[in-house]
Amino acid sequence: MPDFVDSVFDLSNIVFQQSKNLIAGSCDHMRAIWINNTPPPTPTHHSIIDTFISQFSRLDLKTVFLATVLGGIGTYRYLHHSKTQRRARMLPNGRRFEAVLIVGSPTSIVVQKLVNDLNRRGYIVYVTVTNELEVKAIESERDADIKPLLLNYDSALTIRTSLLRLASILETPELSHIGDESNSYFLHFKGALIIADYFKYPKYSKLVEIEPRDFNAMIQNQFLKINALLQNGLISALQESNNRRNEIEKFNGVNISNCPSKLVFVNFLPISTKEKRRLFLDFTLDINNLLFEYTYKENRKKYSGISSILSSKNSDYINIAKLQVNFHQDEESKLLSSGFNILTLSNMFSGIRNKKLTSRKFHHQVFDLLNSNALKKVYTISA
Repeated sequence: MPDFVDSVFDLSNIVFQQSKNLIAGSCDHMRAIWINNTPPPTPTHHSIIDTFISQFSRLDLKTVFLATVLGGIGTYRYLHHSKTQRRARMLPNGRRFEAVLIVGSPTSIVVQKLVNDLNRRGYIVYVTVTNELEVKAIESERDADIKPLLLNYDSALTIRTSLLRLASILETPELSHIGDESNSYFLHFKGALIIADYFKYPKYSKLVEIEPRDFNAMIQNQFLKINALLQNGLISALQESNNRRNEIEKFNGVNISNCPSKLVFVNFLPISTKEKRRLFLDFTLDINNLLFEYTYKENRKKYSGISSILSSKNSDYINIAKLQVNFHQDEESKLLSSGFNILTLSNMFSGIRNKKLTSRKFHHQVFDLLNSNALKKVYTISA
């Protein structure tokens, strides 16, 4: 019996050892197969921010500075270019239909430059004239879209008669081609700019020096004539333009928007460090500002309460504002300087006040006032 047990034990041990070796060999074989067929581990993906930081850290500091400067210049030029695309609306056939009236002397260099700028931006520009010299100044422009509006200031009746010519032009359809009424259109009265000319008055430093005829001429030109023009048809023409806005939109087939017609007083205040004889200039500015204040108050009374909040819903609402231009002049006027030179650039970085007020800055401000849906009371440009 023990021999039988021992033989069975020996046989079992042999079987166990063989099974153990077989299992071990199988495991080694499976391990070899697993190792050879297992795909490589997935590479770690860095985030975009990590990649940017890694690349940025490799850049040279000079390269970073240069890229920043060039990027800033490029951004400025893009924003400046997009902002300066100030153009009047046109009809679908490309014709002009927005009109602006300038109340000022066409012999003034300020008025001349503004007239030409508005004309280049697509406006039909009417300029008030009172004598043959001013008519010739308009005719010398040689542009059919720069037109004179003859004014007679002898009485309220003659002023109304003069402004009726403008009203007749606005109410009569224009013809794209002579004899072809199918392409007719109406003009839209965009606004009026009152530009007082302070540069032709004599210079006084004391009250006793003022001549009565000079003072009377100042009162006439800076207060009485302008006020008579406003009260005898100009404000009514602007209100009527708003009343006809929807009709003009449908007839012309172009969107005018809810932008009310504008009445803008433009005042130039020359600031000179050497000129001491500016007493008369101060008088003329005060008189003109007084006219603006009373005109502003009288017309704002009509639009108090809800109508002032919803001004775009009030068809006869007009916007009234004042644009004051402060410019420095020493030996010569800096107002009409243009261009961007290296001295201007150095002044910007050195903190020195730039005395030159470019005409472009002034013209852009005028365009923005004419095309704003709402205006504040006073705007100031300083050089």
